[in-house]
Amino acid sequence: MPVTTKSALKYSAETLDKWVVEAKNRDPVRWLIEGIVPGSGVMLISGQQKRARKTYFVMSLGLGIATGTHPVFTVNESGPVYAVFEEGRDAPTAERFEKICEAHKVDVPDNFHILWRPRVHLDNPNQAKALLADIAEKKPRVVILDPFFRMISGDENRQEDVNKVINTVFDMRDMGTTVILLAHLDKSRGETPTKDIDQQLRGSGVLANSYDVHAALRKYKQRSKHIDLTVRDREGPEIDYTLRWNTKTADFSVTKSPVAD
Repeated sequence: MPVTTKSALKYSAETLDKWVVEAKNRDPVRWLIEGIVPGSGVMLISGQQKRARKTYFVMSLGLGIATGTHPVFTVNESGPVYAVFEEGRDAPTAERFEKICEAHKVDVPDNFHILWRPRVHLDNPNQAKALLADIAEKKPRVVILDPFFRMISGDENRQEDVNKVINTVFDMRDMGTTVILLAHLDKSRGETPTKDIDQQLRGSGVLANSYDVHAALRKYKQRSKHIDLTVRDREGPEIDYTLRWNTKTADFSVTKSPVAD
């Protein structure tokens, strides 16, 4: 762990026995939402724009963590949520939140913090520092960044530029929060079902190498009545789900195996 002094930057390594105890204490809960949202680290939610319903999905997960209850998934631990939304219109987004709250049968929570279209770039040191300070003050259990590509001022296809953003994401993670990134797909690879879910991602491969859990929402047919969800856990099995979503009421159901239309 680095230690800053007036003269120089120094490092102080811990003994393994001490580190093991401290690491377990830093990560006491394996899943915030069972099998979906990890208890710590970085989660990636990817999918086609609009039709994969990424923002709906992350709003639902966030509300579940903020309120401690979810109509479909099991919430193991609740706490404040901090969300940075860089896309969408004000009134429709507010109405979407209200619909999801109704579907969850909960009131709009007061521990779900929203930073609405701040145009923050995580590769800008001053902006990143200010955002980290606000997150430290709010002490959220989860930070949502929607969408990832809006938060980079550099080239999302260049490893060096994306690494700067990921370093800020890791700074958030090291504050004890789970960071959820929303990512779009490459226009060509993202429409090819035979491609691996990581290979379908838009931009640099750094993103695919930085997550702990990847929730891939896929809807290849415009008229399909369901959305395929693959949850890839680097420490466990990969599980496929099928979501059926009523966008008018925000109700949805989940089964563990894909179905044919």
